[in-house]
Amino acid sequence: MITIRIEKREHNKNIINIHHMAKQRIYKFTDGNEINEEITAMSWKKAVKSFQNKVKAKLIYIEWISKKGIEMTKWQTLPIGRKDKLGK
Repeated sequence: MITIRIEKREHNKNIINIHHMAKQRIYKFTDGNEINEEITAMSWKKAVKSFQNKVKAKLIYIEWISKKGIEMTKWQTLPIGRKDKLGK
């Protein structure tokens, strides 16, 4: 969704502000055997983190379409994130 706002400033100059809404993307996860799942998320990292909580696989294959329309693929080892909790 795009919103356009025109503001009139001093000296008869118009300023146009264009705001783009972030786009949800579909990420397809598979391990080549039994896991085939699609997750809709704003970013790759959020999609992987939500997927790794559901599945105990160590290596997964991810497919998605980038913002520019290019089909992207990646093999990712799980889990990702902080290895150790910060101590108290």
